[in-house]
Amino acid sequence: MEESKQVLGKVFREYRERSGYSQWRLSVVTQVHPRNIQKIEKGLLQPGVMLVVRLVSATGSNVGFFFADLAKDAGLMRQEIMPRVWQEVEEEETWRECKCLFGPFFRQIRIANQITQQTISEAAGYTLRNILNTEKGRQEPAVMTALSMVATTGVDIGIFFNRLACMQNKFEKDKQKLNNG
Repeated sequence: MEESKQVLGKVFREYRERSGYSQWRLSVVTQVHPRNIQKIEKGLLQPGVMLVVRLVSATGSNVGFFFADLAKDAGLMRQEIMPRVWQEVEEEETWRECKCLFGPFFRQIRIANQITQQTISEAAGYTLRNILNTEKGRQEPAVMTALSMVATTGVDIGIFFNRLACMQNKFEKDKQKLNNG
């Protein structure tokens, strides 16, 4: 676990620095305390997957490239994963009430690729109960757990996380419209 936090910190810092953002600027833009950004970069904190999506999006970096690089550096991108075909999924109205969009989106991908929750559990080291709660949108997995779950499905990691970031941005904009209108 410690090693995966170190890999996350290294890749995240590279992306933040490449974007020209300081830790302070990123904290102001995302309303995340600068100490948390420092802890992520030092490998002391592994945040939830949606926070990382938000942080990487805020820098203007490509979320899919970030997660693909993270998977590569973490040794999760294996040769046999790459040939699998990406499955298009439908956005569901019920996703809007979820605590975390990752789970319902992931569930459709898992089912489309005919992978059992047991397989995901064993590969990601995540209990079946946690997978069930995640897929229902009740629970947000840590970023490296989410990455391992997606890698197990065999879908393109970059495409998966880009779609997830787009859906998150859309839902945040829709929420703002409802609050303002």
